[in-house]
Amino acid sequence: TSVLAWSSPKLSNVVNSAPAPNSRVLVHADVTGPYPYLDMMSARLFFSTNNQASWTELPMTAVNQPGYDSTFQTGFTIPGSGNIYYYIRAKDTFGYATQSPYNAANTWPPGYNLLAELADEPSGDAINNPDGPWLDLTGVWMGYSGNYLYARLTNNHNSWPVGNIVTDWYMYSVGFRNPDAPQDTFAFALGYGNVLGQLTPGLYVINGYTEEIERFADIDYQTVGNTLTMRCLISDLVNHPKFGPWPIPSGLLRAGRGDTRSVNWLSQVTLHDTTNQCRFYLDRTPRFTVNQNQSPLLYEERVVPESGTPETDFWFSVRYSDPDSNLPLTHTLFIGHDTFSLKPNHHRYWAGVLFNCTESGFSPGWHRFYFLADDGMAQVATVPDSFYVTGTGVATTPETGLPDFRATPNPFTGQVSFNISRHCQTFEISNSCGQLVRTLNPARGSGRTSWDGRDSKGRPLPAGVYFCHDPTNPTRQLRVVKLARW
Repeated sequence: TSVLAWSSPKLSNVVNSAPAPNSRVLVHADVTGPYPYLDMMSARLFFSTNNQASWTELPMTAVNQPGYDSTFQTGFTIPGSGNIYYYIRAKDTFGYATQSPYNAANTWPPGYNLLAELADEPSGDAINNPDGPWLDLTGVWMGYSGNYLYARLTNNHNSWPVGNIVTDWYMYSVGFRNPDAPQDTFAFALGYGNVLGQLTPGLYVINGYTEEIERFADIDYQTVGNTLTMRCLISDLVNHPKFGPWPIPSGLLRAGRGDTRSVNWLSQVTLHDTTNQCRFYLDRTPRFTVNQNQSPLLYEERVVPESGTPETDFWFSVRYSDPDSNLPLTHTLFIGHDTFSLKPNHHRYWAGVLFNCTESGFSPGWHRFYFLADDGMAQVATVPDSFYVTGTGVATTPETGLPDFRATPNPFTGQVSFNISRHCQTFEISNSCGQLVRTLNPARGSGRTSWDGRDSKGRPLPAGVYFCHDPTNPTRQLRVVKLARW
């Protein structure tokens, strides 16, 4: 049981782009599991534009791009206003991982629109000579609210007999585990039946080693035709010493599944049908409001190194974060008139994602670059920066050339101090376009000078890369400083 439970797929980083009115919203979900290939898994999106009254189901496809190796995506068009709900269900050979609708009103009994399916459960697969088709399950669902956990079973019959001493007694249950409990010995179940007047409808704890079963709380239940619906108070689970922490740090219940059993007069228990197990996520029902958005941020942009040869591998990176955790529809590096794709290091966009790429083969000279991101409603870009490519095959790296050159601090915001050659009498500063913006005249023999980030007329210069050199030095080697003032 434990092996199968942990072999089922996992869901993480379920995010969407910003919800511009009447636009197409893109949804991403990371699906991982025991298989190294995404074609062993599938994922589906369920979305609602009518306050969860009904759901539209869409298939998701694997992104299959660098940085999105485990990501599935799909998109759908949203209306001009209102709240949009959605949830994701992933599947592999062992079972499901699913989010769920949220039963905000504690509706009882809940409709199927407020429950998530936990497994593909065929009819006709009951085993061990069952007494009747009521022991053959045909479906299992779960749902949640702020107060209750809900479960539903359907069978291949028109009722849910509880049996007697002549025909055996029958038990029907939906079980699960808290993966963050201090011990994995104990499982919990909402159970329906009446075995010897002792195992009556209720909330049960099961010791996985001793197989001891204990009823510890009441439940609500209803049977209508082939449908059995149950609910328990979440507080009853939380108050049990074996259940574990709440809210559950991992946000899910593990090994969620339904089963049917019979019990004879000797108290011998026989399993007749069981569904595949499921990871049931009960704290991640995504919801957004059309036309509500906070702009993302781009920061910590850089290139390493800042100068090199055409053969140099230049590493470009920028950090993207979004207070709404919206994924960027565009995440692009612009170098001159060329564009380059960027790869993220993770998909937790609220935490700040590092987008990066490595490129080479640039022609000699100055190259301007900047980063652009678009979450679907807001576009942000970095201040243009530059890097330098030599044509000699020998790179001029930042703060090299004369051995006594040094710029501190670098980058700077107010003032930068230079340690230079004692022979230097003129020190020129140019912008990234090669235009002279300031000439400094160090005191003879001092070996030091400083710059306050202003041009020759005393005007503050914009943030960016600036280049410094001694025009009397025949090697004309450049040194790079960065002004970080915005």
